[in-house]
Amino acid sequence: MRRTDELLPGNPWLRRLRDGSGATRVICFPHAGGSASYFRRLAKMLPVDTEVLAVQYPGRGNRLRERPIESVPLLAEGIASALPASDKQDVLFGHSLGGHIAFEVAQRLPVRKLVVSGIVAPSKVVDLGYRLLNEAEGIERIAALGGLPPEILNDPSALSALLPVLRSDFTAGETYTPPPDATVGCDITALIGDHDVLAPKERVSSWREHTRGNFDLQIFRGGGHFYLEDHIDEVSACLVQAFNASPIV
Repeated sequence: MRRTDELLPGNPWLRRLRDGSGATRVICFPHAGGSASYFRRLAKMLPVDTEVLAVQYPGRGNRLRERPIESVPLLAEGIASALPASDKQDVLFGHSLGGHIAFEVAQRLPVRKLVVSGIVAPSKVVDLGYRLLNEAEGIERIAALGGLPPEILNDPSALSALLPVLRSDFTAGETYTPPPDATVGCDITALIGDHDVLAPKERVSSWREHTRGNFDLQIFRGGGHFYLEDHIDEVSACLVQAFNASPIV
């Protein structure tokens, strides 16, 4: 049995947060500025026989010295090429920016189900200009979303290291322009908090136009952009439901 929360040998793109001998592999895609470690808590909530991998984008964690990639399709190409071959059924879970990257990966690889969180449909992307904000404005906006823990906000050196990564990630997300008719063959479930100003229901609902399978929208009450931190039980239950989706053909 392999130990958990480890780098895959020779593969900087992925960390294994949980090993498992079951038939399902969950692959988690972080938000802008996020890293693979963000999903440690979620991994612990999933069934013990589930393998859980988390993506590590360049510019953070074990890839701190690498230049961030400012393109959703290029990130997806790197991840799709790096995923180890497996006879398991893959469920992709992407939060915020990670939802669009997971969508691109699902166009390149056979996937059992795509679960996107806190992100509008690819055809409804709006350029909010976060990448153009100065340092003070950027910190204020991100802090308001709840995406930065106090230990980061109160540490000038940590903020200084994080802001270039955030700017690159925002560039990737805000310049993402997929074909309006881009689709995947797997089912899609979209999850949002009902107070998420970045992912309003009307623009998230359009994910149904990007699947040739079934679509489901689940809304969590009292949640903002990082609703999943307060609804981790329900989010893990949604992923378990995804295991029971109709297998890909």
